[in-house]
Amino acid sequence: MKNASKLRSKYYSKIIEINVPMRFYWADTDFDGVEFGEFNEISKWQLSLVEKCLEEIRYGINCVKFFKYMKKKHRAELEIIIDQMGSEEFGIPRAFVEAFYEEGKNEK
Repeated sequence: MKNASKLRSKYYSKIIEINVPMRFYWADTDFDGVEFGEFNEISKWQLSLVEKCLEEIRYGINCVKFFKYMKKKHRAELEIIIDQMGSEEFGIPRAFVEAFYEEGKNEK
């Protein structure tokens, strides 16, 4: 079994499958990160696939932390960003931003 491989699909430009143990970490109730377990003789190419996945996960975690902080400390500014500029300018899916916005309304 390969540690990481690229799969073909007519629906997606890239699919990466990783076959190693994973750990997910929470600090109190906040998700804090992910770690991939031991690799068995991983090649440089396979490692590059794993690094690509980790980079995407890191980006997502940072987005979550940013929006939680903005919602808590700078709610008015966050609402302006959402209403005026649009999330696509930041490379963040609109549905993702709206989910945080709606959640924040319930916490007021």
